[in-house]
Amino acid sequence: MQLLSDAEFTIMEIIWNAEEPVGSYEIAKSTTLVASHIQYALRALLNKNLIRIVGEESNVRNRTRRVYKPSISKADYLVLVIRKYLDIFSDKEKQELSEKILEYQRSDCDA
Repeated sequence: MQLLSDAEFTIMEIIWNAEEPVGSYEIAKSTTLVASHIQYALRALLNKNLIRIVGEESNVRNRTRRVYKPSISKADYLVLVIRKYLDIFSDKEKQELSEKILEYQRSDCDA
């Protein structure tokens, strides 16, 4: 599992948070990315099987646009990324990481 680029992650956040399938137009309205970067990132996300095309819609100019939904939840993606890196951790490092996560959770609850 490759890490997402900043643009890919931005687009995934938009798609993950959307209640309906999202097209490049909605993505462009929600971010400062230029259209060519959005199209490039969408192709990369499709190739990584993180999104899927769920339909095509015609706009006012009779142009067809694709709409996307995630193929994986944000939580599942993050678990895959964490698992990738846990494979290179020693048992001691995994224990330290567990302690840091618990510490973070406790400090979050105190806030």
